[in-house]
Amino acid sequence: MFEMNKNSSSHSLDIFQCLEQTHFGFFLTFIFTSLCILLGTPGHAWFLWLSLRAGWKIKPTQVLPLNLTLMELLFCICLFFNVVNILFLQNDTVFFSTCLVFGMAWTCKPLIQTFICIEQYLAVLHPVRFLRYNDIHYRTVSAAIAWLMSSGYGLCLSLSVVRFPDFIFISIFFIG
Repeated sequence: MFEMNKNSSSHSLDIFQCLEQTHFGFFLTFIFTSLCILLGTPGHAWFLWLSLRAGWKIKPTQVLPLNLTLMELLFCICLFFNVVNILFLQNDTVFFSTCLVFGMAWTCKPLIQTFICIEQYLAVLHPVRFLRYNDIHYRTVSAAIAWLMSSGYGLCLSLSVVRFPDFIFISIFFIG
Protein backbone atom coordinates (compact mmCIF):
# COMPACT_ATOMS: atom_id res chain seq x y z
CA MET A 1 0.00 0.00 0.00
CA PHE A 2 2.76 2.48 0.89
CA GLU A 3 6.18 2.31 -0.69
CA MET A 4 8.94 4.46 0.76
CA ASN A 5 12.70 4.44 0.96
CA LYS A 6 14.26 4.23 4.39
CA ASN A 7 18.07 4.12 4.57
CA SER A 8 18.32 2.86 0.99
CA SER A 9 16.07 -0.10 1.67
CA SER A 10 12.50 -0.43 0.51
CA HIS A 11 9.91 -0.48 3.27
CA SER A 12 6.40 -1.61 2.46
CA LEU A 13 3.40 -1.20 4.72
CA ASP A 14 0.11 -2.94 4.17
CA ILE A 15 -2.72 -3.00 6.67
CA PHE A 16 -3.39 -6.66 5.97
CA GLN A 17 0.25 -7.46 6.78
CA CYS A 18 -0.03 -5.58 10.06
CA LEU A 19 -3.20 -7.41 11.07
CA GLU A 20 -2.36 -10.83 9.64
CA GLN A 21 -1.58 -12.45 13.00
CA THR A 22 -4.34 -10.67 14.92
CA HIS A 23 -7.55 -11.64 13.17
CA PHE A 24 -9.52 -11.41 16.42
CA GLY A 25 -8.36 -7.85 17.00
CA PHE A 26 -9.26 -6.86 13.46
CA PHE A 27 -12.75 -8.35 13.69
CA LEU A 28 -13.34 -6.83 17.13
CA THR A 29 -12.22 -3.43 15.83
CA PHE A 30 -14.45 -3.87 12.78
CA ILE A 31 -17.47 -4.71 14.98
CA PHE A 32 -16.97 -1.65 17.23
CA THR A 33 -16.34 0.58 14.22
CA SER A 34 -19.53 -0.69 12.58
CA LEU A 35 -21.51 -0.01 15.75
CA CYS A 36 -20.06 3.49 15.94
CA ILE A 37 -20.99 4.13 12.31
CA LEU A 38 -24.49 2.66 12.57
CA LEU A 39 -25.44 4.29 15.88
CA GLY A 40 -23.26 7.41 16.00
CA THR A 41 -23.88 8.86 12.56
CA PRO A 42 -27.70 8.93 12.74
CA GLY A 43 -27.62 10.01 16.39
CA HIS A 44 -25.35 12.97 15.81
CA ALA A 45 -27.12 13.94 12.60
CA TRP A 46 -30.44 13.84 14.46
CA PHE A 47 -29.04 16.04 17.25
CA LEU A 48 -27.77 18.58 14.72
CA TRP A 49 -31.11 18.56 12.93
CA LEU A 50 -32.99 19.10 16.21
CA SER A 51 -30.67 21.91 17.23
CA LEU A 52 -30.74 23.74 13.92
CA ARG A 53 -34.31 23.15 12.73
CA ALA A 54 -35.61 26.25 14.51
CA GLY A 55 -33.40 28.37 12.32
CA TRP A 56 -29.83 29.54 12.48
CA LYS A 57 -30.38 31.45 15.72
CA ILE A 58 -28.14 29.64 18.18
CA LYS A 59 -28.06 30.30 21.90
CA PRO A 60 -24.59 30.99 23.33
CA THR A 61 -24.72 27.83 25.44
CA GLN A 62 -25.33 25.70 22.30
CA VAL A 63 -22.15 26.72 20.45
CA LEU A 64 -19.75 24.30 22.09
CA PRO A 65 -22.08 21.24 22.14
CA LEU A 66 -22.89 21.84 18.46
CA ASN A 67 -19.18 21.95 17.62
CA LEU A 68 -18.65 18.76 19.59
CA THR A 69 -21.49 17.05 17.74
CA LEU A 70 -20.17 18.26 14.40
CA MET A 71 -16.74 16.80 15.22
CA GLU A 72 -18.31 13.50 16.28
CA LEU A 73 -20.35 13.37 13.07
CA LEU A 74 -17.24 14.07 10.99
CA PHE A 75 -15.42 11.32 12.88
CA CYS A 76 -18.22 8.78 12.27
CA ILE A 77 -18.32 9.61 8.56
CA CYS A 78 -14.54 9.28 8.41
CA LEU A 79 -14.79 5.85 10.08
CA PHE A 80 -17.05 4.73 7.24
CA PHE A 81 -14.55 5.90 4.61
CA ASN A 82 -11.73 4.25 6.56
CA VAL A 83 -13.50 0.88 6.56
CA VAL A 84 -14.34 1.16 2.86
CA ASN A 85 -10.75 2.13 2.13
CA ILE A 86 -9.29 -0.79 4.10
CA LEU A 87 -11.61 -3.39 2.64
CA PHE A 88 -12.06 -2.25 -0.96
CA LEU A 89 -10.21 0.85 -2.19
CA GLN A 90 -6.78 0.79 -0.52
CA ASN A 91 -6.17 4.36 -1.69
CA ASP A 92 -3.33 6.40 -0.16
CA THR A 93 -5.15 9.73 -0.39
CA VAL A 94 -8.16 8.40 1.49
CA PHE A 95 -5.83 6.89 4.10
CA PHE A 96 -4.02 10.20 4.69
CA SER A 97 -7.34 12.06 4.81
CA THR A 98 -8.70 9.70 7.44
CA CYS A 99 -5.48 10.12 9.44
CA LEU A 100 -6.04 13.88 9.30
CA VAL A 101 -9.61 13.59 10.58
CA PHE A 102 -8.65 11.03 13.24
CA GLY A 103 -5.95 13.39 14.52
CA MET A 104 -8.44 16.22 14.57
CA ALA A 105 -10.99 14.14 16.45
CA TRP A 106 -8.48 12.92 19.04
CA THR A 107 -7.63 16.49 19.99
CA CYS A 108 -10.74 18.53 19.17
CA LYS A 109 -13.18 16.50 21.25
CA PRO A 110 -11.21 16.79 24.52
CA LEU A 111 -10.53 20.48 23.93
CA ILE A 112 -14.19 21.29 23.35
CA GLN A 113 -15.18 19.17 26.35
CA THR A 114 -12.66 21.13 28.42
CA PHE A 115 -14.22 24.40 27.28
CA ILE A 116 -17.68 23.04 28.18
CA CYS A 117 -16.40 22.10 31.66
CA ILE A 118 -14.90 25.58 32.14
CA GLU A 119 -18.22 27.10 31.08
CA GLN A 120 -20.14 24.95 33.56
CA TYR A 121 -17.61 25.73 36.30
CA LEU A 122 -18.08 29.44 35.73
CA ALA A 123 -21.86 29.06 35.68
CA VAL A 124 -21.98 27.24 39.02
CA LEU A 125 -19.20 28.76 41.09
CA HIS A 126 -18.81 32.20 39.54
CA PRO A 127 -22.22 33.21 38.17
CA VAL A 128 -21.36 36.92 37.91
CA ARG A 129 -18.36 36.19 35.68
CA PHE A 130 -20.46 33.71 33.72
CA LEU A 131 -23.05 36.39 33.01
CA ARG A 132 -20.30 38.83 32.07
CA TYR A 133 -18.85 36.33 29.55
CA ASN A 134 -22.23 35.03 28.38
CA ASP A 135 -21.60 36.23 24.85
CA ILE A 136 -21.57 34.01 21.78
CA HIS A 137 -18.25 35.52 20.63
CA TYR A 138 -16.25 33.99 23.50
CA ARG A 139 -17.58 30.54 22.78
CA THR A 140 -17.07 30.93 19.04
CA VAL A 141 -13.47 31.99 19.58
CA SER A 142 -12.82 29.06 21.93
CA ALA A 143 -14.36 26.64 19.41
CA ALA A 144 -12.26 28.16 16.62
CA ILE A 145 -9.13 27.73 18.76
CA ALA A 146 -10.02 24.09 19.35
CA TRP A 147 -10.60 23.49 15.62
CA LEU A 148 -7.34 25.23 14.65
CA MET A 149 -5.25 23.36 17.21
CA SER A 150 -6.78 20.04 16.26
CA SER A 151 -6.32 20.77 12.56
CA GLY A 152 -2.65 21.39 13.18
CA TYR A 153 -2.29 18.14 15.11
CA GLY A 154 -4.23 16.21 12.46
CA LEU A 155 -2.02 17.61 9.73
CA CYS A 156 1.12 16.68 11.68
CA LEU A 157 -0.25 13.18 12.27
CA SER A 158 -1.17 12.79 8.62
CA LEU A 159 2.29 13.93 7.52
CA SER A 160 4.05 11.76 10.12
CA VAL A 161 2.50 8.67 8.57
CA VAL A 162 4.74 9.25 5.56
CA ARG A 163 7.92 9.35 7.67
CA PHE A 164 6.92 6.98 10.48
CA PRO A 165 4.22 4.63 9.14
CA ASP A 166 4.18 2.35 12.16
CA PHE A 167 3.45 5.31 14.47
CA ILE A 168 -0.17 5.60 13.35
CA PHE A 169 -0.98 1.97 14.03
CA ILE A 170 0.78 1.99 17.41
CA SER A 171 -1.04 5.16 18.47
CA ILE A 172 -4.41 3.81 17.32
CA PHE A 173 -4.02 0.63 19.34
CA PHE A 174 -2.79 2.43 22.46
CA ILE A 175 -5.40 5.20 22.33
CA GLY A 176 -8.25 2.84 21.44
